[in-house]
Amino acid sequence: MKRITLLLICFALAVTASNCGELTADYTLDSNVYGSADCFTILEAGVTLDCNGYSIIGDNTINSIAVLNNQDDFTIENCNIQQFKYGVYNAQPTNNQVITNNEVTKNAHLAVYARGTNHLIWAITFTRRAGFTLLG
Repeated sequence: MKRITLLLICFALAVTASNCGELTADYTLDSNVYGSADCFTILEAGVTLDCNGYSIIGDNTINSIAVLNNQDDFTIENCNIQQFKYGVYNAQPTNNQVITNNEVTKNAHLAVYARGTNHLIWAITFTRRAGFTLLG
């Protein structure tokens, strides 16, 4: 009787792309992204959006959001976000959101609108009528 050995190796890799969309896994930009309305919508907890130094650029559409998040344990890092109404927006209270090393400029309203608890927001630059609101 022959014995067959099967070796199965699984890797959880980040998706690399250059388009707006719904995120259910880690996502790393490989070029600038141009969008309108809600560019990225986070659909799963534990997702990281790493812009890798690239930009998310809107078209100044009214009520547009670069990153819309309704999930816990979300990270957005290394992004340049510009020309939206909101840079990062939590539509409902979330927990454990990390927003780090981002530049959010030329947005019509706020750079970050965060609701919930245990958020870490640091190394963020924002300009042009854009600040941030934190609600518990």
